[in-house]
Amino acid sequence: MKLNLLIVEDHEPIRELFQAFLGEKHNLEFASTGTEGLQLASEKNYDLIISDLNLPELEGLEMMQKLREKDINTPFVVITGHNTMKNELESFRLGALDFLVKPFGFDAISAILEKFQKNFFITEKKKLMGYHYLQSRKSSFILNSVMSEIQNYVKIILNEVENLPSVSKNDILVLKVILFELLANAIEHGNAGIGYDEKHELMKKEEIEYMNYIDSICAKSNKKVKVEICYSSAEVEVSIEDEGDGFDVESVPDPRLDPMKNLLSGRGIFITRLNIDSLTYNSKGNKVKAIRKLK
Repeated sequence: MKLNLLIVEDHEPIRELFQAFLGEKHNLEFASTGTEGLQLASEKNYDLIISDLNLPELEGLEMMQKLREKDINTPFVVITGHNTMKNELESFRLGALDFLVKPFGFDAISAILEKFQKNFFITEKKKLMGYHYLQSRKSSFILNSVMSEIQNYVKIILNEVENLPSVSKNDILVLKVILFELLANAIEHGNAGIGYDEKHELMKKEEIEYMNYIDSICAKSNKKVKVEICYSSAEVEVSIEDEGDGFDVESVPDPRLDPMKNLLSGRGIFITRLNIDSLTYNSKGNKVKAIRKLK
């Protein structure tokens, strides 16, 4: 399937490389400044925007912010010379799917586009007439605790809401991030019972493949994760409950206070709080409820 891509890049040699490697596979349009990118993205519908952060006239994130203010929610991939926590968090907030750090190979771009087509590309469909009168919907799932299956779980769960009234592409992108982070927390810290300090120590051990280690613990206990997603015309509510012992939410490291810990701990909850309207835990700490308001 050919994608309609907007490439916003001020260096002509890089634009030429995009054309050479992707021109036959996808429909490409180019902008050399943030202002030009903003104008094109405002006038035409693109499936994906690939944009450099450092652009003449208008920087990449500023361009995306202005598009979001216009309710243009085209997903995007960031090109950057060096990634920083600030840029990463702001990009996530605006709905970035991935980062390309210079210098990058075009095999990395191909992998990102393949992932986008498989898991993020939302085909435009006419909504069934009956959906226009739909007031609410609730779906429940019981999931095995397998880290490698999280991406598939997210796709299945979001199939329940992605074509419903009032749910925008940006809502879907935000819900993808939320579900991925909170499901990972439920499996890793909930059902596997791995604390943040223990995770830090395990990640230092080269002989341990961390994700496989988590899955092996969960396979022995056979603990499940319960997910409920509730839709109404005003909001989408996601509830995730694990079968672990719970935890003290206040003990989670705050990456704003200790940025280095963001690499291992606290990132999921922090990113979720940035993107939703409400995040609450039960007293035990094994059930979380996230609410995303719909425009």
